[in-house]
Parts: sequence; structure tokens; C-alpha cells
Amino acid sequence: MKKLIIRAIVGIAIVYSPGSYGNSINKSTEAKDTTTKEATLPQTEQALQPHGYLVANYSINDKAAYKKYMHSVGVFISKYKGKVIIYDVNIKPLEGNPQKVIDITEFPSIAEAERFYNSPEYTAAKKLRTSSTQGWVLLAGSVPPSPVAATSTPQKIAKPHGYQIVNYTINDQATFQKYMDAAGPLGPKFNGSVPIFDLNTKALEGNPKKVFGIAAFPSVAEAERFYHSPEYTAARKFRIASTEGTTLIASSVPPQQ
Repeated sequence: MKKLIIRAIVGIAIVYSPGSYGNSINKSTEAKDTTTKEATLPQTEQALQPHGYLVANYSINDKAAYKKYMHSVGVFISKYKGKVIIYDVNIKPLEGNPQKVIDITEFPSIAEAERFYNSPEYTAAKKLRTSSTQGWVLLAGSVPPSPVAATSTPQKIAKPHGYQIVNYTINDQATFQKYMDAAGPLGPKFNGSVPIFDLNTKALEGNPKKVFGIAAFPSVAEAERFYHSPEYTAARKFRIASTEGTTLIASSVPPQQ
């Protein structure tokens, strides 16, 4: 039996065995420098291929130019199979000094994310964003959780979910391991899940840290309850002592599956 490895990012445990789920995450960095061929893979293998995520954290300095940027991108983003999964222009800083806007766009693969970012259309639009904002952009790869099966129950009006988002470097592996051991079991108690986690992201603009992760909760209140709980307060002392970076809470209505 392969040894199970437990990783935690913001207090939610990720359990996987090498060569399967975890291997896909670890290989996501390698995929950033190669051309993927998802279309030729069996469906079960495609399901384990890392999706690509363009993550931006910035402040807006010129609202008029930024509005032009948003309109421009909205015209062609679907051409590259991209969809915005989290967008909040007024995040709540918890640790460090994150910028006010968090913008996360998902693509079917890392290669698709890079194709969009380097496309002639986005290269032109990007000039509007870089001139109107200040912050960073990174490329992350992660295997998303399986979507919930559709039911015949009528859909309710979508409500904002809460997201605890981290971006940091690990300076002390031994102390960070203590954090993982303490925080890992806490997730289910607070209805949390981890849709994105990458230990070795690729910086595209600015100076983001290497590790990027998201813990998703049913609401902002649940995300804050988790962060301020006595259990996580005790655990995060190890993370604060062993890492350097930012933590924030964002609110966004998740896209329909």
C-alpha cells in the first residue's frame, strides 16, 4: 500500500497517494513548460489533469482604463475556455499586505491558461490593466474537486461563498509541518474544501510568492469563523512562524456548473 501524504494549506487537509492525485499536483509545474495533449487522453486521465488558474491580486489606480480592460477581456475570454471563478474588489486582509482586488480565472489546462495570457488579444488588453493597476499575477495548476452531481431540486438563487486565500513562501519546513499536523484535521468541522493548491506557482507579473491556495466555505461568515476559531488560532501560529506572505478573505458568487 502506498503511503498516504497529508498536506494542508489554510487548515484544510489534502490527502493523496503518490502517483495519482498528488502526482498530478506535483507535475503541474512541469506542465507549465510543455504542451499538454488533454484531448488524446482517456477521460479518467483527463479528470486528473491539472487545470490552469490565472490569479491576480492588485489595486486599481485608474478606474476608467480598468473598465476598458474588463470590457475588452469579456469579449474574447470564452474563446480560450476561460471562466472567472472568484472576483472581489474589496477583499478583507488577514495577514500581510494584500491588494484590494482578487481575480481568479480558470482554464481547462495550464497550457490553455498560458495560451490565453500570451494571446494577441490579451497582450493588447493587458496594457490597459498594467497601466491602471498595481500588484501581481501568477499561474497556478491544481486538480479541481469533482463537481457535485446535478439533482432535480430547483436551484436557489446563488449566494456569495467565502474564500480564505493564501500566497506565501515556506522558510521553515519543520515548523510548517507542525502547522499541517495541527490544522489539517480542522477542515470538515467548518465545511471547508480546497479547490486550488499549488506549491510551486509561476510568477507572471510582480512578485507573488511560490505557494498559492484557496479554502472555500459556504459563506464569508463560515470562512471567518474558521479563521478565528480557537483551534485554527493555535495552529496558525506555526504557519506564521514558518512562512512569509499574505492571507485574505474574499467573497464571490461561484459560477454555475
